[in-house]
Amino acid sequence: MLVYARYSYLMKTDLSKVFISIMGKIKIVLSFYLLMRYLVRTYFEVAGKENIDKTLELVKKMTEEHGIKNVIVASITGFTAEKALEVLKDMDVTLTVVSTERNRFSSDLQRKLEEKRHHVCFSREVSYDYPDLVKIAFRRFSQGVKVAVEIAIIAVQKGFVSTEEDVISVGKWDTALIIKPAKSDNFSELKVRELICMPR
Repeated sequence: MLVYARYSYLMKTDLSKVFISIMGKIKIVLSFYLLMRYLVRTYFEVAGKENIDKTLELVKKMTEEHGIKNVIVASITGFTAEKALEVLKDMDVTLTVVSTERNRFSSDLQRKLEEKRHHVCFSREVSYDYPDLVKIAFRRFSQGVKVAVEIAIIAVQKGFVSTEEDVISVGKWDTALIIKPAKSDNFSELKVRELICMPR
């Protein structure tokens, strides 16, 4: 009887801790959601590739306004990377392009980027931690938000950007954030400063 009572007590205690933990995370995500809605400068009515030109125009404008020197771009095949290279060609900005794997990214474009002293890396070749619960939370806003945060972490892990300076991170064709990046083992130091654009 004593053992059973002790087990019941522990179960209740553990469940209460889990409940408090879950409610705390929900509160954080909800607060972040409301904050991001307030901070978003531009909404796209439809998500997709057709927004890339407008997204990069906004990115260029924000690099000028905030004096940002590093732009991180997610680009699987090179489509977005090539667009970004063209739009930002006259800017004092270093591009970091994050693809998934080498055999999907244009080798000619990689060579071109690196000749211009930009960076290219592949997420599957980088060791980093991005907890599933965090991914799920960011996907509630959009897939692009999740990706923008992830590639900022990857760029730091590779040593391409500093944790001391804000960067612009382009998660997809229609999502761009201003972020103070951090390494994955110091994720709590990462700050989303502003959401430049995202699909509604």
